[in-house]
Amino acid sequence: MPSNRSKSELDYVIAPEIKDDDFYKAIQRIAREEDIKTVLEIRSSSGAGSTEAFVKGLRENPSNPVLFCMEVSQPRFAELKERYRQDSFVKCYNISSISLEQFPREYEVRKFYHSHRSPLNNYPLEQVLGLLRQDIDYVREMGTSGDGIETIKQENQIEDFDLVLIDGSKFTAQVELDQVYGSKFILLDNICTYKNYSNHHRLLRDKNYKLIEQNASVRNGYSIFAKADSPHSAEKSGEASTPLPINFFTIVINGEPFIRYHIDVFSKLPFRWHWHIIEGVAKLKHDTAWSLATGGYVSDEIHHNGRSIDGTTEYLDQLMERYPDQITVYRKPDGVFWEGKREMVNAPLENIQQECLLWQVDVDELWTTEQICKARQMFIDQPDKTAAFFWCWYFVGKNLIVSSRNCYTQNPKQEWLRVWRFQPGAVWATHEPPRLVQPSSTNQSNQSANHGQDVASINPFLHRETEAQGLVFQHFAYVTPEQLQFKESYYGYQNALAEWQGLQQQSEFPVFLREHFSWVKDQTL
Repeated sequence: MPSNRSKSELDYVIAPEIKDDDFYKAIQRIAREEDIKTVLEIRSSSGAGSTEAFVKGLRENPSNPVLFCMEVSQPRFAELKERYRQDSFVKCYNISSISLEQFPREYEVRKFYHSHRSPLNNYPLEQVLGLLRQDIDYVREMGTSGDGIETIKQENQIEDFDLVLIDGSKFTAQVELDQVYGSKFILLDNICTYKNYSNHHRLLRDKNYKLIEQNASVRNGYSIFAKADSPHSAEKSGEASTPLPINFFTIVINGEPFIRYHIDVFSKLPFRWHWHIIEGVAKLKHDTAWSLATGGYVSDEIHHNGRSIDGTTEYLDQLMERYPDQITVYRKPDGVFWEGKREMVNAPLENIQQECLLWQVDVDELWTTEQICKARQMFIDQPDKTAAFFWCWYFVGKNLIVSSRNCYTQNPKQEWLRVWRFQPGAVWATHEPPRLVQPSSTNQSNQSANHGQDVASINPFLHRETEAQGLVFQHFAYVTPEQLQFKESYYGYQNALAEWQGLQQQSEFPVFLREHFSWVKDQTL
């Protein structure tokens, strides 16, 4: 009987995705070196990608493991079976990994689509849902439905697999993880998309598993987890990857509207992160004492009992409720100011007790998820690097940016140093400019911070290196009247609001910024 099913992408053989990249090499290495007996690959396609990596590695493994390959597409399965017909340890199954009843509902996909920015958002929602329907229709009509993972387990008397790659349908990975949980090694592909985003974060939180390798920059990202109680060859040889977390920190008073941007970026990061937010008024002491000479002062109009008056305080309270394990807000008691910005930035450090990246994110500085992942990977790839400088697009109006460099707002000697490799015990000696120091081993107290080594002076990534990777952030420093009013009083920038408003009326560019901002003295355009 002819089928009424429309053509699906599953009707075609496709080119391999995992091919000669870092994930391919990791698969091959684990398959070759680990003490494993049973391996499951969830969707092998035609066998020219990750399957090839498995087979190459397993051929050299003295334990003679067996590889179980699952592929639901009939044309791809036919090529898979033919490709490895002479490898008796490769067992191919033309079956769906899970039953039809276990596929996600459309409302679940809609929810993810609207709440997580991912490569799925490059396509209209209806097209994404159409792919889900195609998968379900194909499995139903081609007779490959069934509970494939459980079938393989039962037929081969397997309680838990030793090594599993979850790289199946875009929509089935969460159920697949439930069924292979307990495996010695779990490999995830596409951790930045619906397929394995939730699985990746689930295993990160799971004390029974440890992250041993990850790279969010390869295609849509991959990660490799091992059971916490199982030794592996990378550990034995001292080559285990360090899952470098990021601790972001932001000091803020009246951070609207920019404060609301960051959580959407951070929540999509495929690794451990924590955001430390220090709210309140800082006295004009230490680093910012220079503003007193220009008439700077703390106006009563910018705060209420030392807290924000624009809704920032309430928003931060909501964030803490939503992300209790990933967001910490630091505040002084009502009516008490911070003893300068240096005290503010030092507040979170005693809570950071492991090596990490420490990342300063001013409230009006905007990064993308992809940029953060890329920068982190640079530090992983070059463990001798201690800090990173960046250029930024510096906004002096909604549609106006500084276009010159080596000038005001673009001084490469100190701007923009934003990321440091942090070791417990390091402290901030200054905030303006930011100087993180690692105290000497003989004196770890904050009082001796000035005698420690400046972390950024050791071996930083320079501007040209970060810019080459697309790591130029957006800094919306002068785009709202409220920002100018604050700078006029707090920093003593006389007539800042009026001068800024005059710049916004300018119609011919470029212009020297000094013609509009009286505190600028150089050739900035």
